[in-house]
Formats: sequence, structure tokens, C-alpha cells
Amino acid sequence: MGEAATCAAPGAARAGLKTGVPALSALLILGACSGRSGPPPVPPAPPPVPDCIPTHGRDCLTAPEFRAAAEELAAGRREDPGFGNQWGLEAVGAHRAYAHVGLLEGEGAAPGAGVTIGVIDSGIDVGHPAFSGKTVHRGFLFGAAPETGERFSHGTAVASIAAGARTADPEAPHGVAWGADLAVWAIPLSDPDNVYEPITRRDARRGGRPVRRDLPPGVRVA
Repeated sequence: MGEAATCAAPGAARAGLKTGVPALSALLILGACSGRSGPPPVPPAPPPVPDCIPTHGRDCLTAPEFRAAAEELAAGRREDPGFGNQWGLEAVGAHRAYAHVGLLEGEGAAPGAGVTIGVIDSGIDVGHPAFSGKTVHRGFLFGAAPETGERFSHGTAVASIAAGARTADPEAPHGVAWGADLAVWAIPLSDPDNVYEPITRRDARRGGRPVRRDLPPGVRVA
């Protein structure tokens, strides 16, 4: 008996258990039929890849159009007075990043919004105007003390470069991701020796020099 014929009448196979068909034969027929579940399901096709990039203004730009629009916005960002006061912004290509944020999220979107940047340094002076309106989580490791604003704070400077708030003053400096919040862990650092030895790109090409890290005894940075 062929497989199609065998599985065409599963009721007869079940009846065979009651009408004298050897039990083993009937069970084999039932097993063969139950194992046939038809062809495997075809997975759904992936969604089509759009041939354009949707923007916040509900336009859909092709890749060349998006790049052209981003370059135009980036050029405008470079003309902002506050941008020109901070050479580091152009050095890291922040104007292009801001242009992409503007196209995708809207001109009013703040870069870094919804993100928390973590910093491990000397701490942070939370009363500094650069952090006005921000959520700043603080932690203190190895007996570090809070920053009070009474002396220069390396951690405050680093945190302001990363996420210092943008104010109404167009010429005031701001952080790269001024919309981000901060989580800062303070560690105790020794006082500097006031000897400035910059590390240049030439040093890096030659394998670099040892960098002094004023960390407490027993603390290492991998």
C-alpha cells in the first residue's frame, strides 16, 4: 500500500484496532500519518528596504539628497558663535552630527537627549551653571570628597565638555552632547606637580610615553 493510500484513510487504521487488524500494523499506520505535517511553513518575507531616508519633516530623501541636506545644515552650524568658540566641536565633527540629529529628530532636538554619559574623574561641581537643569547622578569611590567649586575641578571640566548645557547666550560654550544627563563617580586624585608635558601625535606614532595617573594606591586602570 502506498504512503498516500495509507494516510488517506486514518479512520480506517484506527478502526483496525477494533476489527482485527493486527495492533502493530495499525499503530504503524497511525504513526506514519501523524508524522506527515505537510511542507514546512514559508517564513515571511523581510520588509522592503526603503530607497529613501524619512526625515522629521516627513520628507523621504534619497541618500545623496540626505547627504546634501546634512552638509548644508552642518555648514550653518559651523557659523554659530558658540560653535566657533570651541575648536573641539569641529575637530570631532560635531557639526555633522548636529545636522543629522536635526534632520532625523527636528531642529529643536538636543543632541544626547535621553542618554546618560558616565564619567570617572575627580568629581563634579553640581552647582556649576554648565549643569543647570540636568540630572546628575554622583558617586564617591575610595573616600573621594564632593567637589565644592572652591578650586579647579578636572572632573567638572571633563563633564562640561561632554554634556555642558546650552544656554540662551549664543556665544556661551556648551558640551558636545548638551542634551545628555550625567553620572559621575569621583575618585581621589593627588595634587598636580604643575609640570606640563603634552603627549603629541608624534609620541603616539613612536609608541607613546607613560602617562601619569594620580590614582590611590592599589587602584589600576586597565
